[in-house]
Amino acid sequence: MNPSNANLLAALAQELGLEGLEFDEDGMCMLQGENGMSLALLAQDTARSMTLAASIYPVQDATRAALCEKLLKMNFLLLETQGSTLSIDEEGQEVVVCRQLSLEDLPQETFVDQILDFLLLSGQLREQLMQMPLTGAGHSPQPGGNWISG
Repeated sequence: MNPSNANLLAALAQELGLEGLEFDEDGMCMLQGENGMSLALLAQDTARSMTLAASIYPVQDATRAALCEKLLKMNFLLLETQGSTLSIDEEGQEVVVCRQLSLEDLPQETFVDQILDFLLLSGQLREQLMQMPLTGAGHSPQPGGNWISG
């Protein structure tokens, strides 16, 4: 593992009060939160970036269409997601929020702050999804209707 990536992870471990936090042979480190969320940090030795992926919400077949509609709306222009993206992990059947983090000349303190901000955002998006009614796919837009001037 790239020593600088290991140093970044050590700084995060210290901030979170965790011991033994390390990347596995595939460059992945998994964290599990008390609230049921999980965070994967994916780093490759040759890349100067890290992928953050937090599993935040279960997918159920009965509400899948409505959930997909909500995710599309939340992803629009990346405004609600603060530059992250929401998707569905088909294998785990969970909504995942992802972000690519550049590690180029990134101080440890900034790295830790960005991870903590991502965790906060992930929790906020999870709360939003938990509060949204997912009872159907929504309505079909009417051609030419519902326009306002502005």
